[in-house]
Amino acid sequence: MEVSVNKRLMLTILFLSFSVSLFSQVNPDTLPEKYVKKVIIDAKWGNGLGEFGINLNSDPITAPGGISIDKNGDIYIVDMANHRIQHFDRNGKLSNIFKISAYPHIFGVINGIIYCGSAITDTLMIINSRLNTRIFTKIDIPVERNSVISGLVENGKLVILQPILQNNSVEERKWILSKINGSTAEFVKSRQRLSKSSKHDYDVEIKNIGRIKIKEGSKAYAVDKKGNNYYTEYISQGAQRFFIIIKVSKKGKILSIIELRKENTITSDGMVQNPVITSSGDIYYLYPTGELKIENWKKKFIPGKVQVIKWELQK
Repeated sequence: MEVSVNKRLMLTILFLSFSVSLFSQVNPDTLPEKYVKKVIIDAKWGNGLGEFGINLNSDPITAPGGISIDKNGDIYIVDMANHRIQHFDRNGKLSNIFKISAYPHIFGVINGIIYCGSAITDTLMIINSRLNTRIFTKIDIPVERNSVISGLVENGKLVILQPILQNNSVEERKWILSKINGSTAEFVKSRQRLSKSSKHDYDVEIKNIGRIKIKEGSKAYAVDKKGNNYYTEYISQGAQRFFIIIKVSKKGKILSIIELRKENTITSDGMVQNPVITSSGDIYYLYPTGELKIENWKKKFIPGKVQVIKWELQK
């Protein structure tokens, strides 16, 4: 009888400890890594130099739609409504403007070379920002059904990614830019299984924000050179909605939680952008704000600002 009671007691203790490991409370202020927030660009809506346009008649709304950071900290933003890319230095000072047409997606910037393309036309446009020269070339990538082509800069090379589903497991086709030859860009195709996914379940209550869950196998949004994983999460709490980043070490320890954006779900403008995370772990976020209203069946936009915010890791 005593053995049975002890067994039940042990099982109860194990269950409780397991439950605690699955759900815990987290105060972002007590996590080991701290970030300093700084507004790098504080711009207006409009069509002047350094301003950003908006087109309410398109569906979805056309607004600033892409940001990339060069390794020297220069910032490149696609100003789609004004058909241009705006180039700012690392301190947020406007440096140059490049006119574009139907190239809404910026893949990346390497040493002042801008790579942007269109999944619709399968065309890659390469702009040398120093010489203001352009190359147009076809992206020889067969588009898989229900897949999304994206791009990033990895080890100083442009990598165009296309996640695909093979045998119930996600793989990643990679086209790596090997060289630019005259008016063409040569890509090397490779394939690898998607890695850098969570090996842990996270079920935590974040102070002043709410509860999050990250399931084992979740794909990290980004990975830095130290192998830390970054997960983006939306949390709704009443009329408030939070957009956050959870930074997790490769050993599964939560290092930092950064609140990128807080908005009212009722008056949300819908212009939520994805962050850019550099290899050193700094975070850049394009933050366009404003209030979208419908009056007499017409859209009305009350402009806020267009900001680029940098979260720099404290050394």
